[in-house]
Amino acid sequence: PGPTPGPTDPPTFQPSAEPTTPPTLLPTAESTTPPTLRPAAGPPSGSTSQSLAPLEDGIDLSSLTVVAREGFDGQGQNIITKFETDSNWDGGHNKFFGVGSIEDWPQEEGLPWNIADSTVVDLNGYGTNVQDKVAVFGRKRDRDDGFFAIADDTRMANTTTAIWEFDVDGYQDLHLTIDMGGISRSGYFHDSDPGFPLDTDIKFEVDVDGCKEDAFVLSPVDGAAFGTRLMDNGNMSGGGNLLEVSGVNPVTKRLAEDGTIALNQYLDKAVPSGAKSGELDTFTTAITCPTGTVLTLTLSARLAKQAVVFDNIEILGVLPPSPTAAPQLGVSKSTPTSAPSLPPTSEPTEAPSTAPTSQPTLPSAAIDAALRTLVASEDFDGNEINVIEAFDSTNNWDAGHQKFFGLGNIGNWPQSEGLPFRVADETEADLTGMGIYPTDKAGIFGKNRDPNNNFFTISDVDEPGNGVKILQATWEFDVDGYKDLQLSIDFGGVSEQPESGYLYVTHRGYPRDTDIKFVVEVEGCKEDAFVMAAVERGTMVETRLLDNGVPSGGGNLLKAIGANTVTKYLAEDGSVATNVYLDKSVAAGDRAGELDTFTTPIMCPEKSTLTLRVEAKRLFLEAMVFDNIKVTGIPI
Repeated sequence: PGPTPGPTDPPTFQPSAEPTTPPTLLPTAESTTPPTLRPAAGPPSGSTSQSLAPLEDGIDLSSLTVVAREGFDGQGQNIITKFETDSNWDGGHNKFFGVGSIEDWPQEEGLPWNIADSTVVDLNGYGTNVQDKVAVFGRKRDRDDGFFAIADDTRMANTTTAIWEFDVDGYQDLHLTIDMGGISRSGYFHDSDPGFPLDTDIKFEVDVDGCKEDAFVLSPVDGAAFGTRLMDNGNMSGGGNLLEVSGVNPVTKRLAEDGTIALNQYLDKAVPSGAKSGELDTFTTAITCPTGTVLTLTLSARLAKQAVVFDNIEILGVLPPSPTAAPQLGVSKSTPTSAPSLPPTSEPTEAPSTAPTSQPTLPSAAIDAALRTLVASEDFDGNEINVIEAFDSTNNWDAGHQKFFGLGNIGNWPQSEGLPFRVADETEADLTGMGIYPTDKAGIFGKNRDPNNNFFTISDVDEPGNGVKILQATWEFDVDGYKDLQLSIDFGGVSEQPESGYLYVTHRGYPRDTDIKFVVEVEGCKEDAFVMAAVERGTMVETRLLDNGVPSGGGNLLKAIGANTVTKYLAEDGSVATNVYLDKSVAAGDRAGELDTFTTPIMCPEKSTLTLRVEAKRLFLEAMVFDNIKVTGIPI
């Protein structure tokens, strides 16, 4: 906890382990191939800023060239310094940090169990194991192909590191790509073993002449809803926690089979068979540091019992235009959240036929931002646009104080017991009728929220032993005549970890089994637009201050993920945040009482009707709110 970041200073994204409960992400109904991800082209209508999310998610990498490379096979490119194999750490069987290959593994005890798929062929000298469920490489991996492995390495109080330095002089628009793999099995060591431990801490940090960014952060998440690739003998693999790859900039995962973009950022095992057998999925992210001469990549790792591998570190980039060439229009890497834009009266035009082929063109994302318009909206205050059917407050679910699903406002809350505690910041004003509570740590709205401004609340949905009940709310919007739709919703939520009492031992704020989804359906095509995943609060994550100036929160956070890229715009000024965690509303100032806005593209084909359905299956003891549903698009 700490001060709220300023309007132009988003918090540094350095998450720690983040256990979540990811749901099944629904792809479009008309295709079995994951679509190319389309990043948000700009903030939703009504934002105070025209900042963009970084545009690298789903970028055409064919426009970039390999600047530097480390493949662990002696064929490096533009490497200044690297991790040498004589620095390998061998802690005994299953304990390793360094470089090796299946054919020439540097440990006498053989390849770690969590790396070797020995269901068909013995890869580590201990015989075949047809019951195995955890491995990265199988019989069809090139046995002479080197890779870097991290296996059960908890030597230091903090982390173990490896460093590479690359010469990137003369290149801009840098990107980092690494092939990564790793899966786990729950209950392997003991009944309470989840697979990848919750304190797993693996990070790839880039440093370009002093500018540092967390390029890749590997965090454990619940893997129950995600199927990993098959073992060599055709059996199912995995079953334990997965590792999800995130970073300060959006991360794209490309499937090893064919290079298509995946709908998730989870690590998996290598391809077991076919033309790409033995290959790992590739993860890519932009490096938004200014152009420099040396890029340093530092791996820091702490991983108990399990294993992760990676291969083929590549730095991609482009040469800057020559001094005589026309200036290129695009996103400046030194200001990643600044969007190129057209003057209000200008329109994109085609270059004359006599123009040279190097004539600059406006990026499509900038054109999208200029043409994007508000198609439909619901603000819960009677100002709806193109709403065919809406949730009616007469359908509110009220099961007593703290237990609520529906619409209301602070000035006229529909429950006789008053506003739920987790919604009300009562450090300076009594919003629930229970008095002022100066030691409060969890409250979404405070004294400066407009008391007549309606919002939707989900609070303490279901309890253990009460059975399974899914509460739903539905809105239907007319989107006929528009394409490239985007959905934006203002979300808020913050929790605290009890310091005493009967919940002290077990409750950490938002429970890991939180199950809340915002599903979009466009005439039969369904997507999980937003999914609320509970994650462990990291020490570097800051939530906004309470009304009395005290840091809020302390418990688990809610992270908004989905089938497509999610972008968060800060309520203070509309700038792009470096994380997608829910927060409390702004406590003071011109934007007091406002929530952060979350935006995601909708990949379904253009149709006439869009249905948004909120499904709240479980949110034990805690609360979240949302407001201002908006659908934007580009006229067809």
